[in-house]
Amino acid sequence: MAYSIVTQHIAQADFTFRMTDMNEDGVPENYGFKIDKVKIYASATADGYRFRDTSLSKDEMMNKLAMDDHSDYCLVVALLYRDLG
Repeated sequence: MAYSIVTQHIAQADFTFRMTDMNEDGVPENYGFKIDKVKIYASATADGYRFRDTSLSKDEMMNKLAMDDHSDYCLVVALLYRDLG
């Protein structure tokens, strides 16, 4: 189910960005998104899952996510099953 939710969100963003005229020249730039890598953890206690500490603030969680090397990507999406307020 988690993969389905992620793909739906990315498909919506892909459609929106492909149809958007970013530089207002009357022609959409056709920028899009593709899913290259998905990592789904089965539980909060799974090996490698760094967000098991539920006392972390949203800023601390973002800092943990930012510590990963994302240099091959222009966008990273993280969907977490947690209320961040």
